[in-house]
Amino acid sequence: GLLFVNVHINTLLKLRVVQDHYRKLLESSGVSPQAVVVEISERSSTETPRALSRILKVLRKAGFRFALDDFGLAYSGLQHLYWFEPEFVKLDRGFVLGIQRSERKQALVAGMAALCQKLGSEVIAEGVEGNEELLTLMSLDIPLAQGYHFGRPQAPLFWLSERRTEGVPKPYFAAGALGRVRRPHLARGGVG
Repeated sequence: GLLFVNVHINTLLKLRVVQDHYRKLLESSGVSPQAVVVEISERSSTETPRALSRILKVLRKAGFRFALDDFGLAYSGLQHLYWFEPEFVKLDRGFVLGIQRSERKQALVAGMAALCQKLGSEVIAEGVEGNEELLTLMSLDIPLAQGYHFGRPQAPLFWLSERRTEGVPKPYFAAGALGRVRRPHLARGGVG
């Protein structure tokens, strides 16, 4: 499974200062960098995208992957998509809520997903709360979904500190479990 962790851009820019702290935290928890996806919120901006891009390359070499969170919400999403080359793009929940009743939302989600997929990013729809939303996302070929429809959030620090990760559906995010959409059946629960 994967562990998605929200990290502010300013923290990433201070890599030299925090690198040892994160390495020790991962070592003590038994989590490898290959299992960690660092989420960068689109709400965060940086005046030095090139510097951050270089830092992400260093972290990628160590095994980390990256997700652009809240995509479509803020002003710098396309710039972040270009500079950060995320492995995952999480479409903001505002586009998912009531998507089954809105052709405009469906068109926007389909367009954003096509762009992300063309750039090599897996798309995750955030905030899925009902079956109708999930079915609509499936019809739009959105491969991953997250939200209360799949499960409630867990306290990741508790699970890591107690090393109680066996049998826990993973990955878990701040807003609920992630489910990979499979046809013809709906996935309920996390991906292992």
